Amino acid sequence: MSKFTNKYTARFEKFAKTLKKKATSEVRKTTKAATKAFKDAKADASRQRAAFTRRAEAYLAEFTTAAAAAAGYSRKTSGKKTTRKSSGRSTAAARA
Repeated sequence: MSKFTNKYTARFEKFAKTLKKKATSEVRKTTKAATKAFKDAKADASRQRAAFTRRAEAYLAEFTTAAAAAAGYSRKTSGKKTTRKSSGRSTAAARA
């Protein structure tokens, strides 16, 4: 090989090495960005899931309370049906 060929071969190899470094750097940046985007999306999904769960539980509690009230249950009696209080005389008469 002549001196001319060696000179340009060395330049080409240097250029190829530089390109490889740049490509590696770009891949690293892209991978880093993709990883960050994935983590952000995952965290966002987790937050949305938690928010949805909270809303669903609130709706469920509201619905349960409304259904219990419609069925005649109250929170104070903790599951017992609410009944009208009758006057003392009729209960005394019923006992006697």
